[in-house]
Amino acid sequence: MFGIYEFQQLQSLLSDIYGGRRIDVRPFGYAFDFASVADNGIVVATQKIIGNADFIVCSASFSAVETVVGFATTMQIEDSGSQERFFNQPVAIDMFASSGTGQQRGITYPRRVAGNSTLTATLTASEALTTPQLYLDGVHVFVYGN
Repeated sequence: MFGIYEFQQLQSLLSDIYGGRRIDVRPFGYAFDFASVADNGIVVATQKIIGNADFIVCSASFSAVETVVGFATTMQIEDSGSQERFFNQPVAIDMFASSGTGQQRGITYPRRVAGNSTLTATLTASEALTTPQLYLDGVHVFVYGN
C-alpha cells in the first residue's frame, strides 16, 4: 500500500466495520486496464472483487504511457451490482488519484466494497491516452465466524 492511512487508523476503522469479529487483513490491489482512447473518447474497464473477502480501497493511482493527464479527463467508478457510485458525478482524475509524478493522493475515507462485487470504471478523456490504467490499492478483509 502507498501508506495514505496509518495501520492503526485502518485497524480502528476495520474494528468499527466488522464489530469485533475475527478478521484477516491482506494488502491487495486491483488494476483497471483501459483500451487506448482518442480525444474526447470514453472507455470502460471492469474488475471483479473476489467472493470470499471485502476490499477496502485506501488509495488510487493512474497512469498512461507518455501522457500528462489533463484536468478535464474524468472518471466515475460504480459498483455494478448495487449501482453505488464512488462520486456524485465524474470527477477529474487528479482529484482522487496519484499520477506517479504528482502528489500522492488517497480516497478521502477508506471505501468498503463488498466481496463478489463488480466495479466498473468509466474514463472520459479530454486528450488521447495510450494504455491508461487505474490502480486501486487497499486490503482484502476475510471475516471468520460471527
